Amino acid sequence: MTKKRRLSITSLAFVSVASLVSAAAILGGTVSASADRDVSLTGGNYFYTYNDAEISEQQEGDSYYTSFVFADGDSRITYRKNLAYHWFSSVKDDEGNPTAEGAEGYLSTEIGFDELTFETFTIEFQSQQYTQTEDGVTNNYVTFIADGGDVYVKIGEPLAEDATERADEIETIVSESVALSPDRLTISFSDYASGVYQVSVTDGSATAEGEFANVGGSYANYVSSNSETSVIPLTYSAQFADGASAPATMVLYSFNGQSFELFGDEGERLINDDTPPVICLTESVTTVEYGRSISANYAVIDMLATSPRATLNYYVLTNEQLEAGDLNATGDESNFVSVSSGSASPVIRGNDSYVPDAEEGENFKTECLVKFYYSVQDSTASGGNTDNVFIDWYVPAEYKYTVTAGDGEEYDFIRATDDGEGATYVTPASGESYQQLVDEALAGQEASAGTDKYFYLPSFENFISDNVTLYNDLEFSIYYISSESGSATSLASNELSIELSADGLYRFAIYATDSAGNDMYYINEEGEKVTFTGSDLEALLEDPANSDLVDYVPVYQFTVNYGGLTVTDPEGQEIGYVGTEYSAGDFEISGLSSNYTTSYTLYIFDRLAYTRDNGPISYAQFIGMVSELFNDPETRAAYFQTITPADEVENTDPDYELYTDYAWDPDNLSFVPQEDNSFYVIRMSAKDNIYNTGEIESFMAISVSAAADHLAGEDDWLENNLVSIILLCVAGVALIGIVLLIVIKPKEKGDIDVIDENATKRSAKKLKANK
Repeated sequence: MTKKRRLSITSLAFVSVASLVSAAAILGGTVSASADRDVSLTGGNYFYTYNDAEISEQQEGDSYYTSFVFADGDSRITYRKNLAYHWFSSVKDDEGNPTAEGAEGYLSTEIGFDELTFETFTIEFQSQQYTQTEDGVTNNYVTFIADGGDVYVKIGEPLAEDATERADEIETIVSESVALSPDRLTISFSDYASGVYQVSVTDGSATAEGEFANVGGSYANYVSSNSETSVIPLTYSAQFADGASAPATMVLYSFNGQSFELFGDEGERLINDDTPPVICLTESVTTVEYGRSISANYAVIDMLATSPRATLNYYVLTNEQLEAGDLNATGDESNFVSVSSGSASPVIRGNDSYVPDAEEGENFKTECLVKFYYSVQDSTASGGNTDNVFIDWYVPAEYKYTVTAGDGEEYDFIRATDDGEGATYVTPASGESYQQLVDEALAGQEASAGTDKYFYLPSFENFISDNVTLYNDLEFSIYYISSESGSATSLASNELSIELSADGLYRFAIYATDSAGNDMYYINEEGEKVTFTGSDLEALLEDPANSDLVDYVPVYQFTVNYGGLTVTDPEGQEIGYVGTEYSAGDFEISGLSSNYTTSYTLYIFDRLAYTRDNGPISYAQFIGMVSELFNDPETRAAYFQTITPADEVENTDPDYELYTDYAWDPDNLSFVPQEDNSFYVIRMSAKDNIYNTGEIESFMAISVSAAADHLAGEDDWLENNLVSIILLCVAGVALIGIVLLIVIKPKEKGDIDVIDENATKRSAKKLKANK
């Protein structure tokens, strides 16, 4: 027999709400009705200070602004988040709500100097590259030169490092450039083309202009300093004249629309974050691929938010919607469908979908029209600054499709295309020769063959074209042949390079795949389109006489020689510990491995004896002095002791036990330190067998400490999982409450809430009695 029990809605609601409130209280969650957020710069999430630099405040009348203070030439402040260069945002209506009209935005920051205590002040902009170079990162600079009560500006390249050249350059800039008032200065980007931004600095009345070259895209993507190609978007620093003692202060008034004015009491001042995030595209949008989900590649960037978010909203245009008009309206009653993260957003034509007529000269098929925008927000909380960013704002005019709706208004849409045509080679109208660019790049890079040596190819932008995919979004492959064949595939447009593992003649061809994955094509003598693949280029290079591509695919060439052996001295190494095997890193050698030989010797440096004779020496000092100390016969004999490799020691040798304890293995650069508070040195000697030059030596210094004690690590499982445990407990309490309501059968009629409450009390008494 099934027993029926009634549950009070109010009781269930109470349990559920109590659980949620408890969880919110435990987690410190808040719900804010305000869109603005108060942000402190001292939390280390935005700007980082080094070497006595500090973030402070500057008073101007009744207002306070963020300021950066630099104690000396080693002080610096960095910004370690993605930094927007170019974007679109919505024009707001009279009530501050976003509209469907877009406004183009470029990087802009307003700064000022109250006093000119510095000689020069530098803002370094670091970014990804448009065309690859050996550095792998592009550095551009805005350098302010103080002279009298004015500042003069150099934009782009840094000042010369050599003191004499630097002084001459400063003198030239001051005499030839425009003088600017230092009180309020605005740095602005504009007009990006082929990797170059136009940059200006103005004080409101006079303007200095220049450009940032080889910038790869619409924003600087922050990459940690632990990476090989670290990118720190902003670095501020001051350079002082000899004998200067007063610190330099830079006032930061605003950056990319976000004010850095401070509010609140002294010591507790905050910035009012009132600016929504922006969207910077990582790949251009021309059309969307028909039959697939919308896939725009972008970054959501906010000056003062660590985790801004974006939500996709879209629709495929129907005839009914076209007739009704108001096609940009957003909100619950609009045409747009909101797509949650991870869900599909298929672009598929329905029965009533609007299908544009084919246009003359159109080399792709437009299946339907789509409109989509991202709702961006700078906080994951329910409040926060928001904006609606329509992606058709970013689409080049020649790819947009404009319709006139039933309300008489014109609306821009993005085409959903079925693209079956790949890229093809083109000849620039200017007659520019890519082979000439290759020759110039080879000379400029002074490229030579060797281990980890590369030739970085110039941009191929003017020599290839696709009907839908723009150059920066093509995927490239390079096929080449020298003493043997080789290839580099799946390359971005800023990754075009060839490894120079052998000297001699190199011949190469470049292949590109568009965003739809189409093969390349050429037009044959009969005017027909003929497609070909990357493997066809391999056959062309290996046997051009028997390839159909020989008259249609451009092949380029260059010659490199072996440039001789070079070695880069190692920098500081990780610390070693007595009794623990130490494996040293490799020495950085540039050369063809078949053309040189190396040998490695381990020494222990008697630090105690040196300190007794000459005074203390730090590890950093030792790194700078090791070559000099070793090559002085007197100090070498006094302080360096050679450690024999373990496999060369006989058990009859008097120092057998000593050397075997070191277990020195020159093949693997490993040994076991035996003395603490000492320095070990691995000396590398390299001999170039081609040029027969003298040996090249390099030293790797290693600091060793006492044996590391093994400490049983503190069990922090509970700390790391505290929130999960609390939530689990809260859920458990809620479950118990529900079970009690279900299981306990009321014995009396009446209000069910009262009966349940009495039953719970009786259960509580029983539990108490059993304790």
